[in-house]
Amino acid sequence: TSDRISQEMGFRWSFFLISGLGRGIYAWEEAAYLLQDQAQPKYAPHYLETAFYGRKLMNRFLLQLAANEEVAVALAEDDPKTNRYRAAQKFVIDETQHLLKTFVRTEKNVAQGNASPIQEELHKRFTKLAKELVKGLVNLRHEHVLKMTWLNPILLSSCLESKNEEVLEGIRKFVEMTETEPKTDPKPAEM
Repeated sequence: TSDRISQEMGFRWSFFLISGLGRGIYAWEEAAYLLQDQAQPKYAPHYLETAFYGRKLMNRFLLQLAANEEVAVALAEDDPKTNRYRAAQKFVIDETQHLLKTFVRTEKNVAQGNASPIQEELHKRFTKLAKELVKGLVNLRHEHVLKMTWLNPILLSSCLESKNEEVLEGIRKFVEMTETEPKTDPKPAEM
């Protein structure tokens, strides 16, 4: 499985490959933007589609990084150039922000009413990615999420203008989880 491969490879190499994927996604998105007015070859994959599948993989990797204990507790004061866990935390922040801002931008394009079929499809796909990421964050262990307050400002500021109730509700739940202790049953379990 990918988790086993990641463990065998070690954190440093896994993070190196994940950040390389991030750079590739940006390159594919830039290529799609530059070539948007030119005809695409009939059988070649569209750059945006390639970027979307890269983002889909990136969601999974972001959740793996966010679930890492060392990444969750890395201090903001630490230098990302010398502390790989702080670098991974910064990467999670940057990629989460990029995904959510792109989601909001596609939402605005469609809401204006003059979106092309490609823009509408992009919005559907980015909505799905945003929902998956937020749901994955909410599904982390509550005890772990308590250590992730560093992600709150990014989640909140990135989606201020969104109208998507599912994404907003997921963000609200995550922020609430970072601010409240997990509820425990006051009665001990009977045996």
